Amino acid sequence: PSVPSIGAVRLDGAIRVDGHLDEPAWERAAPSTQFTQRDPQEGAAVSESTEVRVLIGDEALYVGARLYDREPGKIRARLVRRDEDLDSDFFVVFLDAYHDRVNAVLFRVNPLGCLNDAVVDVSGNQDTSWDPVWRVSCSIDSLGWIAEIEIPLSQLHYSRGGDGVWGVQFRRWINRKQELAEFSFVPKTQQYSVARYGHLTGLTDLP
Repeated sequence: PSVPSIGAVRLDGAIRVDGHLDEPAWERAAPSTQFTQRDPQEGAAVSESTEVRVLIGDEALYVGARLYDREPGKIRARLVRRDEDLDSDFFVVFLDAYHDRVNAVLFRVNPLGCLNDAVVDVSGNQDTSWDPVWRVSCSIDSLGWIAEIEIPLSQLHYSRGGDGVWGVQFRRWINRKQELAEFSFVPKTQQYSVARYGHLTGLTDLP
């Protein structure tokens, strides 16, 4: 199967991480809407659409996700401490910044801005003792919810050379539907690993 790809748009200016994707830079970034159910109906179209945009600045990577929900009053969100079970709707960004298809890191957030982060090994095991510095702000509105994420480049390990491509995976969980959707879909009959991530392009000339 073809590998899905999303391009990061170069940021000219500043982003205010406030849970609203209202800066002009977000409009310039083409959204990825390619998500496929893993649960409960493997391989089916998603029940709620998701749009993800990526920006790259001199000091940080920004991910903006618009998570549509036709019943926003039923979005589940809980306040929990860092790295505790969110037990709610959530959105996850996985990054294989070295693009070695072996190791990755994840950034998970729920609609109230509670967060998890972890290092991921090739088999998908997660080490939550990793606590990088990053920022996120979320909002719930009549269309669903929004996650606006800032990941400083200083918190990531990547190669300054190469083709400017990282591995990336996005996941969305809708708690009340027990629905898990993925950007880079991997059938359950196949081994799930960092090697099955999609491509994040446009990351040349990083500091």
